Amino acid sequence: MRVDGVVEARVLHAFSRVALRLFALQRATAMIESVARLFPPLAGTHQAKESLAALGQSGSCLSRSVTIAAMLPGSALVIGGNRAKSGSFHAHAWIEVGGDALGLEADVGFAPLIRLPLSKR
Repeated sequence: MRVDGVVEARVLHAFSRVALRLFALQRATAMIESVARLFPPLAGTHQAKESLAALGQSGSCLSRSVTIAAMLPGSALVIGGNRAKSGSFHAHAWIEVGGDALGLEADVGFAPLIRLPLSKR
């Protein structure tokens, strides 16, 4: 049985991975949003979580997050960072809906640096 949104998320994720490698974040997200409009929007956070889980660990947290955020109305892509005790800087991306992090790979320990509202459907 096919879960709605999963196939579309996988196709858009493949595009997202390429766009994020070739273009700056702002241009890449605009392109990803344009392609996402070709697919039906995700029906809510439950469907978004299923689609996010189906992507597994392929790509990066950024590519997975921008993919799902572009398909989920009212969502935002958040990029955050933290400094480890060793002094190194770590970045992470996640999705927020109504100010709440979506999914298991949320914002734990990361301070938001950029919040980009996506999916203006």
